Amino acid sequence: MAAGFSLEKWYLDCTTEDGDCAIGYHAQLSLGKRAISYSALLSSISKRIRNSTTYRQCPAPVLASDSRITWHAPTLDFNGTWDALCPSYSKILLDTHDGGIVEWECLMPLAKTTVRLRDNTFVGNGYCERLRLTLPPWKLPIRELRWGRFTSHEASVVWIEWIGDVPLKIILYNGAEQVSGSIGDTCIQTSDFTLELTPEQTLREGYVVHTALRNFPGIKSILPTQARNLFECKWLSKGILTIGEDVQYGQAIHEVVRW
Repeated sequence: MAAGFSLEKWYLDCTTEDGDCAIGYHAQLSLGKRAISYSALLSSISKRIRNSTTYRQCPAPVLASDSRITWHAPTLDFNGTWDALCPSYSKILLDTHDGGIVEWECLMPLAKTTVRLRDNTFVGNGYCERLRLTLPPWKLPIRELRWGRFTSHEASVVWIEWIGDVPLKIILYNGAEQVSGSIGDTCIQTSDFTLELTPEQTLREGYVVHTALRNFPGIKSILPTQARNLFECKWLSKGILTIGEDVQYGQAIHEVVRW
């Protein structure tokens, strides 16, 4: 375990049939003697991207029940509700046996969602997860990470792939782990289904210190060099999910992170 390091990070989103999206982040970080609270929003409305961030104390999302999550963030003028439409999934992704843990909770692979952000209201399909780490991200045994989620009115596909010293691959369909499959930038495939992705918009691209953490005061003086070299690209895509003769259409948010 890295001395004095712990991170709990929430990710919540909503995509609409019109192709708009709203993404919320909430994190509590302990780094040495510093305790940092971080909340942020990333949205795309009619292809126009907006970002907002606060380091003031902001309430964390609330797991009101097994079937509902709410998040009210007054500082960001944000309010959202997620009602689960399929089971949750959780797994310890990494255990170094010396206190270094990565725990992933896919709380809502598919949810009915209503989000109000400033003067805009999003109604559509949503997704929620929570990540807990006691190992700094820059010390993970990964060279490249792929992550994504697809939702339609009836189905959810979620995927994670680590490429590096400790490879990992997880594909979920409606909250259930698939036995095997392949993960690419534009295609997720198992023996049961094929998900094809057509990127519609790049939501964020660049070094993390210049994207997700660009408004963090003094961030470059806190993070080691390997952390400052994290590069991400996040997309909003149209998705076509084919299961036998059944075809479903929806939206995907997915990313690649390179160390």
